[in-house]
Amino acid sequence: MNVKAKKQEQEWQHYTGWQLDGDLNDSGVRLGIGVLRDKKTGVLCTTSGYPGYSACPPQEYVVNGQPTPALKVIPDRTQALSTATEVFNSRTKCAQLGLELAETMMRGSAIHGVTISNYSAKSNRCYITLEDTSRLGTPRQHTLRSLYDGETGELLAEVESKGPDSKPTVSGHIFGDVDIDWRGGEDNGFAKVNTYIDERMKREDQ
Repeated sequence: MNVKAKKQEQEWQHYTGWQLDGDLNDSGVRLGIGVLRDKKTGVLCTTSGYPGYSACPPQEYVVNGQPTPALKVIPDRTQALSTATEVFNSRTKCAQLGLELAETMMRGSAIHGVTISNYSAKSNRCYITLEDTSRLGTPRQHTLRSLYDGETGELLAEVESKGPDSKPTVSGHIFGDVDIDWRGGEDNGFAKVNTYIDERMKREDQ
């Protein structure tokens, strides 16, 4: 094992946090497009199929390099009802996961970032949206809204708007297999994907 690999292994054995992470030192790569650094190997990878990078391993939260146990999955509300305390604790954890996920993203001073979390007791899933909007006065108007699985950090869907508000170029994309036809149309899937994100971010008690 060479010196660099040995150092990487030693750092991993003492590392606590998300396995997939990133910072401003990653060669200017915009982490909001699904390019992150695997803290175990030190290599950049992609969660969204971004060209030029190999696929990332599943996102895990580790303590001293060892993965922590995942939450028990509740398949459906009809099979097991969560107590009020369990739901409250899961929402609290989901909110914390949202803050931690947002910290891994590269948001410069020209970007206004909003992070929203939503725990679904019905599916026992934590959903997180990160919305980055260029601030007023920046030369290029740009908004990117991304939906993540809070537990795994997997990018599930995103919608993007570029250009002036009067005539923006918009698009949407859902990653993975879903039972809706979201592709195509004059808006390149923007409206359908945005609705898909909205449905997963709607509080069940509203």
